[in-house]
Amino acid sequence: MSEAVYQEPLDFGALLRDWRAHRRLSQLALSTESGISQRHISFLETGRSRPSRAMVLALSDALDVPLRERNVLLQSAGFAPTYPDTPLDAQGSQVFHSALAALLDHQEPYPALVLDGRWNLVSANRGALAFFGQFVDIFDSLAAIGSPTEFQ
Repeated sequence: MSEAVYQEPLDFGALLRDWRAHRRLSQLALSTESGISQRHISFLETGRSRPSRAMVLALSDALDVPLRERNVLLQSAGFAPTYPDTPLDAQGSQVFHSALAALLDHQEPYPALVLDGRWNLVSANRGALAFFGQFVDIFDSLAAIGSPTEFQ
């Protein structure tokens, strides 16, 4: 029997504040970019006001939030996700996989890696396996290094 796992609902205000901090924007700068008043952005972040669907999308555009994360913002504001979430191994992704394989092959003999949006190793060419394999196991080491999002 499987256990049901309870998840706390995501707080839109906290997510908005995190994205604004990640992009290193003040409320005033975000206000200028999005066309939404600074006071209203403050009210959204503190939970004093609720956003409309159009406002969530406008703020996402101004913050250049990736599509998958825009769905998270929409859900945290109480709206249905807009953008499809297609897994990498889906049937329609075969074109992209073959393009990435060709890209890796054309980089031979130089090392090349393919990373996903969370800095997980997806694929590597023979040059990378030979080069990095001399020192470490790249599949284990890349996970230990972690995501360099603090440098972005």
